[in-house]
Amino acid sequence: MNLTDQQPKIGTHLRLHTTLLQILEEADQLRLPVFQFFLSKSDRKKTTYISPTAEEKELLRAITARHRAIPFVHASYWINAASWREEAFNVSKALL
Repeated sequence: MNLTDQQPKIGTHLRLHTTLLQILEEADQLRLPVFQFFLSKSDRKKTTYISPTAEEKELLRAITARHRAIPFVHASYWINAASWREEAFNVSKALL
């Protein structure tokens, strides 16, 4: 699909509560043409990263085909690959 040939699309950011499956089910139920989500969940003490399961990957393919949806994965706000601090640089590199 060539996005430059399409009309502008408006979507929404879906919040990660516990699993990617919940996000995908919500996007499917709302029939969203465009949606965005993080693959991490942060609280004040730690950040949890998720890896999509085979079931979630298959559901993502099905939803994008069924609704001609365009999903975007949003990178973590903690990425700072230009940091002069080695620890921050290494964390940023791992997040990318």
